Amino acid sequence: MFSLKGNQGTLHKDVKEYFEGVDFDKPKPADRNVIFDTTSTYDEGHGRKEFRDYAVSDDVEWLAALHPAWDTIKTMWMAGALRGR
Repeated sequence: MFSLKGNQGTLHKDVKEYFEGVDFDKPKPADRNVIFDTTSTYDEGHGRKEFRDYAVSDDVEWLAALHPAWDTIKTMWMAGALRGR
């Protein structure tokens, strides 16, 4: 596993655009062809409660076609904003 940063050129941009607009409180937009599952975690400690949301997709064939040097990527995911309560 590795994290993408802007220095990976258009790979980072393409993955970011794939997940753009993901709203963990709403179903995925019908006008976009994105395939992903979501999950959330909850942790409590040090006097605070933290919720984290994640979107995960193995829909990466298009990514390998655009970036053949990265054809070993099998899954991509993004972490949503940390929510404290």
